[in-house]
Amino acid sequence: MIHGLYYDRLHGHCLRRVERVSPTTYRVVGVYGDDEAPLTHRAWTATIRTTDGHRLAVDFAGKPIKTNRFMTAVYRDRQIHWSDGNVWRQLYVPPRTPVTSAPVVPHET
Repeated sequence: MIHGLYYDRLHGHCLRRVERVSPTTYRVVGVYGDDEAPLTHRAWTATIRTTDGHRLAVDFAGKPIKTNRFMTAVYRDRQIHWSDGNVWRQLYVPPRTPVTSAPVVPHET
């Protein structure tokens, strides 16, 4: 599942939100941080299109300052691997996505 919250370590350690718009289209929203100079203090968006849920074509037209408007990426292992070498790590999986992990057991003192 592509949608969720991501951590972008190469651009101001910012949070990114990816929202599902349709089965093949997602919207990236710059949630936190000013990651491009000069600082714009403006929210921005980008559009992701995919046909298989893994290969991504991204249009950063909604970002005020962007040297590479069109980029490609691959989604795997809860990460988006960008064509420029950056990796966004998924921090949050929306409730509809099954999460398998061991239950947390309180520590007794």
